[in-house]
Amino acid sequence: PAPPSLYQPGQVLRRCTKPKSYAISFDDGPGQLTDELLDYLEEQQLQVTFFMNGDNWNCIYRPHSQRLLKRAYENKHQIAAHPWSHRDLESLSDKDIREEMTRIEQAFRQILGVVPRYMRPPYGGVGERVRRVLEEMGYIIVLWDVDQLSIVDVEFSSSPTRDTGHPHHDEDMLASTSKWAEAVRGVASAALDRDAMTLGGIYQEATPEWAI
Repeated sequence: PAPPSLYQPGQVLRRCTKPKSYAISFDDGPGQLTDELLDYLEEQQLQVTFFMNGDNWNCIYRPHSQRLLKRAYENKHQIAAHPWSHRDLESLSDKDIREEMTRIEQAFRQILGVVPRYMRPPYGGVGERVRRVLEEMGYIIVLWDVDQLSIVDVEFSSSPTRDTGHPHHDEDMLASTSKWAEAVRGVASAALDRDAMTLGGIYQEATPEWAI
């Protein structure tokens, strides 16, 4: 089993704790571009965090999706949980929230043999009721500082994450696999200049992602 986390179930993490560093995370896969994304990350020697769900772009039980999930895991990327169908948890009953998370847990356990302890709610929807349910399920909740999809059409030099000399704060750069080319290529040079890592690394946990 993994060692105890530095963080408590139900805790909401928004900012990085390691100075002058940031994490790149991707939501919503595995999808049709994940293979190419993994090729690019391997080429750049970058480790990122994937918040993967079960039935959004593709069903995670399809052979191709299983292969992508295993490849990301074997390449030492951090695998974290997104709800099964990407539904807004704030719109669901407590029972339906548990079902969304239980279904993706079962998929991770069947395909990888492990279950993430980090999760991200779609759209950042995590009011007190949702947070309480996720706490009961043992999850640590991770949000983000910058949504790359909001700035992919902006000159990258205007992004606060590019200002490596005077960073506004430590960043968690959120992207989507459907926009990976713009998002990842845009931040890759900054990632090589600064201390980019998985969310587990930025929250200073040695083995943070497993052991619910």
